[in-house]
Amino acid sequence: MNCFGYSKHPAQAEDARPKKGPRMAISMMPLLIHSPAVSPEVRAALKAAHHSPPEQRRAELETAARLLYREVALDCRDVRDLIGLTPQPCHGV
Repeated sequence: MNCFGYSKHPAQAEDARPKKGPRMAISMMPLLIHSPAVSPEVRAALKAAHHSPPEQRRAELETAARLLYREVALDCRDVRDLIGLTPQPCHGV
């Protein structure tokens, strides 16, 4: 029974619920690329990362993360997460 005293509907049974798949990531990069609050230098770095080949993309994103981190009042982990990198501490920024 639920908190209203009703039994669960059969479709709400635990075995009827869809299984959770892989975690979906939401990229904020398109918003940052077009945001007037982001400097042209950071927007250019983000665009370069977006258009770069897969083998160069991570290095381009790292560059964009460093530039963005210098401009905003956010923790480096948050900046990295915003642009799609693994949130980890930044060294030598």
